[in-house]
Amino acid sequence: MKDHTLSQIIAQLQAAAEQSSDLLHKNYRDTDRSEFVLNGLCYPLAEALSHLCPGLFTSWRIPWEDGSTHWFLRDQAGAVLDLVSHPGPLLCAPEDYAAATRARFLSHTPSRRARTLLERAGLTLPTPAHRTKGRHP
Repeated sequence: MKDHTLSQIIAQLQAAAEQSSDLLHKNYRDTDRSEFVLNGLCYPLAEALSHLCPGLFTSWRIPWEDGSTHWFLRDQAGAVLDLVSHPGPLLCAPEDYAAATRARFLSHTPSRRARTLLERAGLTLPTPAHRTKGRHP
């Protein structure tokens, strides 16, 4: 992230997602995306940004009555970052965000869809520091 600002990273991810309707889960392929073109890609967007910026965000989920969910992030101050609607008007009502539950992503490593978005956006994950057991240089 040192070569990019957070705004640039978000813009790159969103631009890649706009061209990635193939990454929509089958349950969301018929979703109306006329007002929010990224609708249906909330999970891989949130997951990709969260892995790009470890420790900066927490992941949250809004469950809908039809069994579907909406994923978004909160920053360290608790502000909502909804990548489907950022920087415009929020996709959900304030009471929906307030009723959301803290949720962990489905795996510790980025999903195939998140990795594909990162690749299409030209972004790479930070390299974790390697730990060596009992070895000293």
